[in-house]
Amino acid sequence: LLGISPEDLGETIPLPGPEPSQRISSKDTSIKQIAAVFKKPEIFDLKEGSVNLDIGGGRFDLGTDYLRNERGVENLVFDRFNRSPEHNEEVLNRIRETGGADSATAANILNVIEEPEARKRVIQQSYDYTREGGKVFFQVYEGSGTGVGRGTTKGWQNNKKTSEYLPEIEGIFGEGNVQRKGNIIIAIKEGVLEGGGGMLPKKRATGGSVMERNP
Repeated sequence: LLGISPEDLGETIPLPGPEPSQRISSKDTSIKQIAAVFKKPEIFDLKEGSVNLDIGGGRFDLGTDYLRNERGVENLVFDRFNRSPEHNEEVLNRIRETGGADSATAANILNVIEEPEARKRVIQQSYDYTREGGKVFFQVYEGSGTGVGRGTTKGWQNNKKTSEYLPEIEGIFGEGNVQRKGNIIIAIKEGVLEGGGGMLPKKRATGGSVMERNP
């Protein structure tokens, strides 16, 4: 999809496969603002020098600048709608270099995707591209909270409560590895789930680690 060859990436992270189709694009839901989760150090508890993968981070860099200047965190935006294939390729290569992101965020992403399979794809990417023990933060905009989805002037809104996304996230990360704090769901990558299609830690001869696909 992004023009990345297996030779370029090796076996460090999964290659992006075909994206599930969305009836209504999420492109125009990108808003010029800093995601609220970035401003909650009591929840988004990254150490200085950490690398965060910002899935669906949009076309603006306010969040990236904020995390760099205020938290000393490297924020990498991966967005198939609002970033070029070349940009996304560079992001995946950077994730490869680090052996997986220390954390990932999907801020107000799940709630603008109508199709469960497309939401599952986002959740799976966050799992695959995060190192073992890393946290993933799913910020949710609940809209009306009625559970009745509808189109908007910008795209789509599920209007679901945050808790309604818990089973979908637990389906990838496993029960016991997911918790909710208000409108933010925190998932921890604890090893590789059976049949999860994630990554296994593989020790280097130098004592470091790389990530390889779970067969």
